[in-house]
Amino acid sequence: MKYISCFACAIILCSAITSCEKIEEEPTVNLGYESDVRVPDSEELTTEDLDSIQKLKDEYTQNAI
Repeated sequence: MKYISCFACAIILCSAITSCEKIEEEPTVNLGYESDVRVPDSEELTTEDLDSIQKLKDEYTQNAI
């Protein structure tokens, strides 16, 4: 039993030592990400869209009570 526990401790110690690698290289930070992203212009809602949104809001307020 004593040999098994010593063997288990040795395996754990060896695995802990070999798993601790330090990676020296890190990827560079992209400093231009704020200007490289293009966002499409927004579209104005039509009266039909506004009416359907208002109907959904009215339904929500009616059912929320």
